[in-house]
Amino acid sequence: MASRSVSALLRRARPALRAARIAPSAAKYLHIPPAPLRIQRTLPPLPARRVQSTYHVATLTPDEYHRLSDTAMDNMLESLEEAIDAGVGGSAEEGWEVSYSSGVLTLSCGPHGTYVINKQPPNQQIWLSSPLSGPKRYDYSAPTASSPSSAAGDAGEEGGVWVYHRDGSTLKGLLEGELKEFAGEEVDVWVEQRGEGR
Repeated sequence: MASRSVSALLRRARPALRAARIAPSAAKYLHIPPAPLRIQRTLPPLPARRVQSTYHVATLTPDEYHRLSDTAMDNMLESLEEAIDAGVGGSAEEGWEVSYSSGVLTLSCGPHGTYVINKQPPNQQIWLSSPLSGPKRYDYSAPTASSPSSAAGDAGEEGGVWVYHRDGSTLKGLLEGELKEFAGEEVDVWVEQRGEGR
């Protein structure tokens, strides 16, 4: 009897409830379709985080790009082969391997993951995919007068380095830092110039 009186009460109340525009959460129990919600954006979008880079992207001809990127890839391959052959961080036991084919350098660091570094001629960049920090795109950049790399001796013959402009890191710096974390010791990676005698 009580359930009949409640349903009768609800039937009589529905027209008034629709006019009052009940909240959607209550309407689902009364079988009243909810009124559409209008959401307004009240917060402005967050500004993109930009890092002031001490480098600027160098304007290269296609031949210059290929010469500089090929030099970088060959230098990285040679320095990583030497490090693996020397047994850096127990690399032989962990199964570290490096290979280079068709403009793609692959460095397998055993259980730590795999780096893929490749040339991107249309963009004149070198792209890196890291198991630790993810993807990055490096441009060949000439240093400004206050560049830290020009004083540190990392720059190549022309004084430029491969730089990721979103955070200002160099390709050499990122690889050496991450590989040190994996190997537990310093790993010298050559990018713009060879490391003999340094």
